[in-house]
Amino acid sequence: MEFIKSCPECGKQVRGRSDKKYCSDLCRNSFHNKERLSGGRTVREVNRILSRNRSILISCTLRNRDSISENYLKARGFNFNFFTHQIEDSSGNAAIFCYEVGYTKKRKNELFLVKEDAEYVYRKDV
Repeated sequence: MEFIKSCPECGKQVRGRSDKKYCSDLCRNSFHNKERLSGGRTVREVNRILSRNRSILISCTLRNRDSISENYLKARGFNFNFFTHQIEDSSGNAAIFCYEVGYTKKRKNELFLVKEDAEYVYRKDV
């Protein structure tokens, strides 16, 4: 007994291999493009903000700065609500990162710029 499948994009009958899902490459591409666009706007916006934050931090490190004020970053468009990860050092100080560059809180309104390396690896067993 043969089971007849229909294309999830256009509804036409699917012919060919038993594991084939779409009637044509056009329908397969169209279906996947729609899937990507459904949640893509939010992801693109978050990636744009993270990328901008990273660029701002990198520009500060390229100027050979070790520390920077929060106000300086805010004036350049840095968004403190978005970061990729947070790592604690052995002293319990948190470093907040945008990919491989980040900062720790030094004093009120002053941040110390850091790059991710072995010093900022948090291990639960320590």
